[in-house]
Amino acid sequence: MTSVDEPQISESPRKRRKDSNQRAHHFLHTAKLLDTCNAGQKLLLLEHSWTVAQALKELGDRRIFSAPLVIKPDLEDIQDGEDSPEPSFLGWIDVTTILQAFIKGDSSFWTTWEAKQDY
Repeated sequence: MTSVDEPQISESPRKRRKDSNQRAHHFLHTAKLLDTCNAGQKLLLLEHSWTVAQALKELGDRRIFSAPLVIKPDLEDIQDGEDSPEPSFLGWIDVTTILQAFIKGDSSFWTTWEAKQDY
């Protein structure tokens, strides 16, 4: 039997690290992104059909530097009585990538873009 005055043996660093990892794993796999946002804050998804100016304005208005890029299904893709399918994730786009493409004048980017234009 231990007396009240005896010092408690603290957990080992390995045990604390394991507990911390388990809490982090649980959080990552159960928390929704919206749960991590400030009250009233909405998530920004950049749509593939937006212009570069629209994307930069949306990012700038929210003072953020990157956001997920998605393809939202068109109305023609939705069949009668079917729920609207979720957007498809394409990847991340950020201000730096957009500006680098613009500043560098990456010839493959500009050639591809110009070929798609109807002047």
